[in-house]
Amino acid sequence: MKKITVFELKRKIDEGEHIQIVDIREQSDFGVCHIPGAVCIPKKEIFDHLNQVAREIPVVMYCRYGTKTPPVTTALEIDHGMRNIYTLEDGIYAWAKEIDRWMLDLI
Repeated sequence: MKKITVFELKRKIDEGEHIQIVDIREQSDFGVCHIPGAVCIPKKEIFDHLNQVAREIPVVMYCRYGTKTPPVTTALEIDHGMRNIYTLEDGIYAWAKEIDRWMLDLI
């Protein structure tokens, strides 16, 4: 399983790197706040929507605290052969704490 920090993700976003960001929280949580550019594919639906997960570019997945994403990214790697999948360390909580502090009260 490959991990990425919020600082690395922010740099990639700022540099305009072509990546996909996937929020695996529920749509209701996504609607409250999310990382800019992210799409929402809830954890319980991810394997039914594999066609929405990019294969040709890096994909960064996140949840609230980074605990629910690793099993998903590992399964995508092992069971579905996806090699460009990354888990955001400490999830959107770390993003809120280090990058967009206004989100802290929302997550």
